[in-house]
Amino acid sequence: MHSIHPLRQPQKTDRYRPLVCLVAIPGLIVLTMLAWSFRNDKALMLPSTATMFKKFVYYRGQPLNDNIPENVCSIEGFNQGQWEHEPIKAKDQKSFEKETGYHCHKKFPHQCYKRNKHELDRNRHIVDYTWKPSECSVLSMDPHTLAQHLSEHPLLFIGDSITQLQFESLSCLLGEYLQVPKKNEKALTGGNPHIKVNQLVYKNEQGDKALAVAFLRSDNLVRLGDYKVLEPMDDQGELLSKGSNYPWRHLIPYFDYIVLNTGPHWRSDLKFGPNRSQEELLEGYTAAMNSVFQALKEDVESHQRVWLRTSPFGHTECSQYSDPQETIVKPSPEPYEWNMFEPYNEVYSNWIAKQQGDERFQLLDVSFTDYRGDAHSRPDKDCLHFCLPGPVDDWNRLLYHEIAKLTFQSYNETMSNL
Repeated sequence: MHSIHPLRQPQKTDRYRPLVCLVAIPGLIVLTMLAWSFRNDKALMLPSTATMFKKFVYYRGQPLNDNIPENVCSIEGFNQGQWEHEPIKAKDQKSFEKETGYHCHKKFPHQCYKRNKHELDRNRHIVDYTWKPSECSVLSMDPHTLAQHLSEHPLLFIGDSITQLQFESLSCLLGEYLQVPKKNEKALTGGNPHIKVNQLVYKNEQGDKALAVAFLRSDNLVRLGDYKVLEPMDDQGELLSKGSNYPWRHLIPYFDYIVLNTGPHWRSDLKFGPNRSQEELLEGYTAAMNSVFQALKEDVESHQRVWLRTSPFGHTECSQYSDPQETIVKPSPEPYEWNMFEPYNEVYSNWIAKQQGDERFQLLDVSFTDYRGDAHSRPDKDCLHFCLPGPVDDWNRLLYHEIAKLTFQSYNETMSNL
């Protein structure tokens, strides 16, 4: 064995070995972290409340629509029109789904066409009518582009079973590109395992699944009695009917778009006054919504958009209708107090009007639906829920319409500032 001469000078490689190690070890750590972050697995990607956009920027290459005509519909203009008869050619369930663009991951209870041949024929007759605004242009909905956009800017529905209808409709319209995750993102429960949040994800090019659309059931939006906007661990309190009243405020930071509604589960009760009158009910509803509005004003950031969706009328004895109505028949107080939907909607519209152009909040008016007494889920007994597919799909086309305008505006602003 050769010994090292004590007067021998160290080689350059020996001299820089500590520096090499100092650089290499952190480099390996960084490479490992990058490999982990881009791994091709089934992890669910959830926006972080610490890194959410602080500016209203929707530029992601291209807007949802490359061209927005000057006469594009406003929400008010969208509601001015008529249901035009445009028959589809479907003869069975498979061709019906193809014609309507439906790709549903499960059988929702209001998919009328899946019940039997008679209901298929009735549901087909419902979608034979298309809503056509009379004075403005409607943008064509691109399901893939919308699904991809929502994976970067998630959408949350909050409300009762009618809001759930809108969630189910969108999940079928985008079902070719969205999927139900095997494991839901637990962060959305706020730590309360009893809170259920329905979720849909989009699988991107890396194989990661990004949260795109979610729905949380909250029939009243507040706890009845003290009108508190609930925290995740709060008691829901006593409800006036079957359903759920899950807390929702903790979800707001995770979503760029929020659609919110309540109304059908509100009815006269001693909780609102000794007379059990509709006047007391409306006073209580107004006070409760003021609590909701205050929470939204405090929590919603400038990059987010909230739509307060109106409640469409229920139609008593809806079996009498076989086609869209030429004039809207307003519901009576009996037997379900559906006549209160109109003043509930006015509470929303009046509050929006008072915001003096605050771009975070908008009224999503779907009153064009009120002409469709023929479109309810079960004409013999359910005259509030609608068949899917049906008029609720147009609620989502209107929503797409509004999101597309936002992306187009933001794209042009971004490009002009480059």
